[in-house]
Amino acid sequence: SLILNPTENVPFIYDIENTNFFAGLYVSERFKDVNDKVIFAGRNEYIEFFQYIKKEWSKKLKAYDVDLKSLSGLNAHLILFLCILKPGDKIILLPEIAGGHFATEEILKNIGAITYQMVPNYEKLGVDVSKTMKLIESEKIDYVFVDRSEGLYYEDFSWLKNCTQCYKIFDASQYISSILCGHFMNPFDMGFDMIITTLHKNYPGPQKGLIAVKNADVVWEQYLAHAKTYISNTHPKAIADSLLPLMYKEQFNKYCETCNSCVSELEKLLFDYKVPIVRRSDEQTPTHHLWILCSDKYKSYQYYLKLESIGLLTNYRLLPYNLGYGLRIGLNAAVLCGLKKKHISKLAKIMSDAYHNDITPALVKSCHKFIRKIKTTA
Repeated sequence: SLILNPTENVPFIYDIENTNFFAGLYVSERFKDVNDKVIFAGRNEYIEFFQYIKKEWSKKLKAYDVDLKSLSGLNAHLILFLCILKPGDKIILLPEIAGGHFATEEILKNIGAITYQMVPNYEKLGVDVSKTMKLIESEKIDYVFVDRSEGLYYEDFSWLKNCTQCYKIFDASQYISSILCGHFMNPFDMGFDMIITTLHKNYPGPQKGLIAVKNADVVWEQYLAHAKTYISNTHPKAIADSLLPLMYKEQFNKYCETCNSCVSELEKLLFDYKVPIVRRSDEQTPTHHLWILCSDKYKSYQYYLKLESIGLLTNYRLLPYNLGYGLRIGLNAAVLCGLKKKHISKLAKIMSDAYHNDITPALVKSCHKFIRKIKTTA
């Protein structure tokens, strides 16, 4: 099979067996002394090593400091919010209807925060800036949280620089590789104070969370002071592995460039083959996400099953902006398995045949041969 889903990835493959001794160790994020309640012996060299890794991540993201204690995804969100929010704090977030994560608001409400939603612009598949700005100002919002788990465009939130009274957090999980390679604007340059990201979706790393802060501030000190209450083990092997893709700069940049060129080519060819791809505007910065939207959810689901039956693993889901149910397509994991731009014409033809025709033994055989060819020449 071949993963065609932008929110899953496979790690870069390296000969890193000598890091296995990290697995299971309790390693603190700081040096400990006689006043600490619990100390494990023989960890100071590891702590020094992790401080080096954190400094390297800080350089890459142009951050004042980073933290790698949390696990990925919602775990990182939960830990962060538990550390920094107080009951009654006001936070505005990207709603699910505009591509935000479906679980974020419930997490925030359970902590006791008062939640507000950014106003969607359905026509441009983005945020209505003027209406959202008015809401932030009128409600005296404390925190802004942008977590676009689904979207066709990398939206410019530089207008948030005008919101000086609130703390701004950006989730870069879907975009972190392109940010690191300079293809996308760094959220800090948009005016965000903090970046939170996973390291296994767009980035080909371990299932780890990373939190970076632009400047030393009260919120960051609050997070560091409380995080150790919720995290007893830093999962040191994952921290050690987190920097590996960036150590192979040429390969990593090639991975990013290949992802972008392959997604653009697949979008064009699927459109030419009359597969119902949602075309992206040239006026905005495209992400690595593609959407296929059939005439109704049952046909979208049937197409999803047809692709699965021949070994192409996509993501059936409710798309934002009231578009309905469709398929979310991405190529980052496939690129790590060997997919290149020269393969896209064949991939598009197979996907087209599956869309327009019944699944035949010949099509199954053709797709399996195609997948084997990709993986054996990687």
